Amino acid sequence: MTIQGFPSDKITELLEDVKGRIHRIQLLWMPHAESLEVLGEAAKHFCDGDEDEYDGYALLAPAGAFDHDQIAAALEAGGELLWGYEFDYPQRVIRPFDMRLVDWCGNARRGVAYALWFDVAVVVCVLAQGKSVSWLDCRPRVLNTPPA
Repeated sequence: MTIQGFPSDKITELLEDVKGRIHRIQLLWMPHAESLEVLGEAAKHFCDGDEDEYDGYALLAPAGAFDHDQIAAALEAGGELLWGYEFDYPQRVIRPFDMRLVDWCGNARRGVAYALWFDVAVVVCVLAQGKSVSWLDCRPRVLNTPPA
């Protein structure tokens, strides 16, 4: 369990709300939208329904959605295979503080989101369930963002 940026006692308070909804997964991270071109049709795994719409601040998709050649092309284009988290995302999360939560993305049409950090997954998962997180006036630190 990776905790970055949020107070761990506050994350612990939210764990009951996300029990069974967050799973460890290997993700393919891509540095920018233009890098997706090497994936051809498989770039759809980064989209939220519309081929040109990318929901969130990171380009993350489950590594298992790609074949060996697609992974090789992605890595050649600057992508990375990283461990992160997959979680329920029943509705979009758009809040002013999201600008600090750059290491996640959501696919509202599929009801799933991905995050590099456990605490970010917990917070976004709770918010996506329509619940409030009263202590979010403490701004999270975003650490260990993959290089651009």
